[in-house]
Amino acid sequence: MTWIWILMFAAIVGNGFRLRARARGFGRISPAEAVPTGSAPEAGAACETEGSECEGSECEDSESDDYAWLLAKGVELAAPEREAAIAFARARGLDVLELVPRDLSVDRSLLLLRTIDPVTYARDPLVPGRGAGHATLVKQSVLDRARLTASEGIEPKQFSDNTTTLKAYAPRSSDVAVSGGLRALASSSPDALAYWCAVYGESTGIVVGFQVLQYLLFAVGLFVAPLFAGLALVAYQFQPWVIFSGSPIEPADLARQPLDRIFRAIGSSWRMWAAKRSLARKESPARKAEREREAESRREYEQRMAAGPAGFFEPRREDCPLCGASDLELRLEAPDLFHHKPGSFRLDRCVTCGHVFQNPRLSFDGLDFYYKDFYAGAFDAPMEIAFQSGAEGYRARAEALRGHAVPHRWLDVGTGHGHFCLLAKETWPETRFDGLDMGESVEEAKRRGWVTEGYRQIFPDVAPKLAGAYDVVSMHHYLEHTLDPMAEISAAARVLEPGGHLLIEVPDPDYPYARIFGQRWISWFQPQHLHFVSLENLERILRERGFEPVAAETGAAHIPVDMSFWLYSMLETLAPPLGLPWQPPQTPGRYAWRIVVFSTLGPLLGVTLVLDKLLGSFLRKSGKHGNTYRLLARRVESPAAAESSEPAPA
Repeated sequence: MTWIWILMFAAIVGNGFRLRARARGFGRISPAEAVPTGSAPEAGAACETEGSECEGSECEDSESDDYAWLLAKGVELAAPEREAAIAFARARGLDVLELVPRDLSVDRSLLLLRTIDPVTYARDPLVPGRGAGHATLVKQSVLDRARLTASEGIEPKQFSDNTTTLKAYAPRSSDVAVSGGLRALASSSPDALAYWCAVYGESTGIVVGFQVLQYLLFAVGLFVAPLFAGLALVAYQFQPWVIFSGSPIEPADLARQPLDRIFRAIGSSWRMWAAKRSLARKESPARKAEREREAESRREYEQRMAAGPAGFFEPRREDCPLCGASDLELRLEAPDLFHHKPGSFRLDRCVTCGHVFQNPRLSFDGLDFYYKDFYAGAFDAPMEIAFQSGAEGYRARAEALRGHAVPHRWLDVGTGHGHFCLLAKETWPETRFDGLDMGESVEEAKRRGWVTEGYRQIFPDVAPKLAGAYDVVSMHHYLEHTLDPMAEISAAARVLEPGGHLLIEVPDPDYPYARIFGQRWISWFQPQHLHFVSLENLERILRERGFEPVAAETGAAHIPVDMSFWLYSMLETLAPPLGLPWQPPQTPGRYAWRIVVFSTLGPLLGVTLVLDKLLGSFLRKSGKHGNTYRLLARRVESPAAAESSEPAPA
């Protein structure tokens, strides 16, 4: 078993140098080096205020736009430090600047470095807002659009939420820098601990559990493999020196780390855990309101589940919705592996055309039940993390138009918060991107400036009003959620001008490894995915509705997530998520079990991520079917002609 501590030693050393690079990436703010407050941004600085109209260096939110401050509870910031921060922000064309105290303790500095890479923070618009939880400088115009108010003495949870929100409203003009004059809250301060509990959220227990596992490995290793366990412990003790030497962050407690770090870290983990429990029990007005919402949600779910899941389904159909054939066979039965709501969902396959679809299909009431709390509410934060991780896919979708068309007016159907539109603007900066979705997320996308116009409507319903208004329509992982994919494509034909392009990306039911993963193949995504249209069937449907397919990608569109989700869903089944209103109330035993499972087995997710990347590379090079395909089609026929010639659906 010696290899465990050899790997542990290597991981500590490697992680130390990784965090060292991050620590050195922070900008430094010093009043002595401050540029006069009224100075203009440096030459070539880009205007990054989302939602403003810019030409060159001119911007609607001009440099005269006042800055405002958000300060956490217990934080004080003198006038010279404020002026220096404003000068720093102006010189770099920043709308939002998070300040990090220079003397932030080692423990809190490490938490910061684990959540933020300052090099990518400023240039990656999808990186979530993070900081040290002390002070934020923000342009008043951004604050107004985000519906926030400048204030001091902000509670930790609210400060964390504000940081996340402001980064979304200024995704390309936000940064983090170390302020020499900002003094850190005490390391053991309840407010400092509460802030990090808010940042990690429900994962706080797992983070602490992983730290405890590390301490136990040190203790066991000193008896089982004393040489390598000792080397790992020495590397752990000196790691902060490696990380912070020569960096703008100068923790006040850095000098004594080699002597007592392990003991201080154990104490810090205990205080973090105690803070988490204290916050859960604290009956503040905000917590009281949250408890009332949770109780109301639980009562609502209990009422809706009282009659059982049968009422959530339409009658089972005996024919294929694509070709009308009646030779159906069972393809798969699966539970809800994402939110663990009750019910089992059946997917049938048409032997004649190969179409796979949910049968019986969810009713409107069923769709409402299973979608509720998925993209908002209880699971808003996890879904936002999932959307933020798709940058590579978003850029690939935007590039799919390259060589076929130069888009001018692009409608993204099923846009959510508009993550694709935000990144696609990098590829097509002159293009106007609008979004459509049924949820309130599309309205938020417009407020953020991620889309120019947001339509909160059903696509086939609004299509007549938008006839010929766009030269590109995209449907990325949208069509499989719809009740009638053919009606959605007909709506796209109506919205597009002659010669316009329709870009579709959907799960590939011909993926060769889908059977290996079984019901845990992520793209089955039950109960939300209602239809699985093969590439061959989609090309036929498009031709019947006045489109000509011009390009298709199979392996190149693969999303490397299958193995990671397979393992994650296994862990979720072994230790289900807690606090959900459709499940039994949380108990200390279930909470402890979940922490044990995810802190001990969770690191294996890193292995599956590597395996997913390797599989994705193989599929891209081989040209075989991946878990997703992407199809670009051009509208060559008028919608009226296409509708008059198409066969009537069964």
